[in-house]
Amino acid sequence: MPTKTQKIDQKLRAFFDQHKFLSFLILIALILCVLLLIWTIWPGTAPAWSGFQEGKTLWDWLGLLLLPLTAACGIWWYSYTARQAQRESILQRQSEAALNAYTLQMTELIFDKDLLNSDERDEVRIVARASTAAILRSMDAVRKGHVIRFLYESGLVKAHTPILDLNRLDLTAADLHNSYLVNASLQGAEMDFVNLQQADLSATDLRATNLQNADLRGAKLHGAYLRNTDFQGANCSKAELTSAIMTRANLSGVVLVNADLQDANLTNANLTKADLSGAKLKGAKLTGAILHEALLIGADLSMANLTQCDLTGADLSQAHMEGAKLSRVKLSRATLKGASFNGAVMNEIDLTGVDAREAHLIQANLRGATLQQTNFSNAILRDAILGRANLTDAVLKDADLSRANLSVANLRNAELNRANLEDCGLSGADLRGANLSGVNAQGAVLRGAILGGADLGNADLKMANLRWANLRAANLRGADLTGADLTDADVTQEQLASAKSTARAIMPDVQRHVAQQPDLPNLTPNSVGRETAVVPPPIDEETTPDST
Repeated sequence: MPTKTQKIDQKLRAFFDQHKFLSFLILIALILCVLLLIWTIWPGTAPAWSGFQEGKTLWDWLGLLLLPLTAACGIWWYSYTARQAQRESILQRQSEAALNAYTLQMTELIFDKDLLNSDERDEVRIVARASTAAILRSMDAVRKGHVIRFLYESGLVKAHTPILDLNRLDLTAADLHNSYLVNASLQGAEMDFVNLQQADLSATDLRATNLQNADLRGAKLHGAYLRNTDFQGANCSKAELTSAIMTRANLSGVVLVNADLQDANLTNANLTKADLSGAKLKGAKLTGAILHEALLIGADLSMANLTQCDLTGADLSQAHMEGAKLSRVKLSRATLKGASFNGAVMNEIDLTGVDAREAHLIQANLRGATLQQTNFSNAILRDAILGRANLTDAVLKDADLSRANLSVANLRNAELNRANLEDCGLSGADLRGANLSGVNAQGAVLRGAILGGADLGNADLKMANLRWANLRAANLRGADLTGADLTDADVTQEQLASAKSTARAIMPDVQRHVAQQPDLPNLTPNSVGRETAVVPPPIDEETTPDST
């Protein structure tokens, strides 16, 4: 048994035998170093031709070593790179030989051992899988791609009836760009960092596959099976995932910019902080999906099902949500600026504190929604259903609520100044302390509404229905009550006197007010005293008037 010293000696001998010229240069450099040291300590010992004279510094003498040292380093680097290139060439030849041997072996198993018609537990399948696992472990990215394409073209990895099980096999960083793998089975494979750019994987089985950090830009995955697949950190920009089944998939942090996910099934998928800007999700199923802080700027989610989806902190600016189902969705801290929710079903939704400025919610169903402190400034809510919604402290400045149903809604302390409430249904609504200054409430139905302490200064209430309304301490200064119905309303003469006009109004004593004020054009007599401007649901319309 050689000692440690003997082993070191053997290694040094082997090194010097392989690098004789370099060894010679090293020896010369060592001799020069020794001479420099001696001549520096005892300058008088140096011969005259050496140039070592009194007054010379060590730095001067070190300059003599610069040329041989530079030459030695250059030669060493050339030798090193040459060895590396030689080693790489040997490895490439070995890999190519191993790949050829594997291909030959698999061909023999297919034709001689009838691999394609074998049963699941047959020895031939076990041998094929073992050989495939071994070759994949030793191959580089390009050759791993060759192996997968060979298996696919040989009919060994067809979806639904795969002959070869790739579960947990190492396909890390495999180069499969532009590959055609339609209806293949790659279920459970380890495919992190794989390159699938522009690859066609339509209807491919990728269930429970590890695709972390994979490059799927422009990949085609129409109808692919991706249940429980891990896409974390992957780039799926412009990927085509129409009708793909992605239930419980992990898509957290995934880039899906401009991806096509129309009619995809993303039930209970994790899309936390995913970037879906400009993505097409029309008709997609996102029931129970998690989209915490996801980016959905300009995304198309029309007709999508987002029931019980968690969109906390998500950015839906300019998103298209027409006809989407958003029942019991969490949208706290979300941004909805400029988003379109026309015709969306949003009953019982929680939009507390959400920024919904300039949002489009035409005919949206927000019945019973929690909208406290929500900012709907300049939003369009025409014909929207907001019955029994909680809009406490909500901001609806300059919003369009014409023909909207707000029956029995809670609008306490809401900011509605300059809002359009024309023909709006507000029967039984609680508007205590609300700011309604400058609103257009022509023909609005405020029957039984509670307006105690509300600011109706300069409001346009022509032909409004205020029967049984509670107007105690409300500010009516400058309000236009022309043709309004105030039958049994709780309002004082002082308040009415401060109004701009009460011409043709039906007063609380059921006597038409005949103040000397000119009639306004375009007011039809049969519109006076009408009960509703819209047809609200029975439970909201038939409201017991406030007796106080």
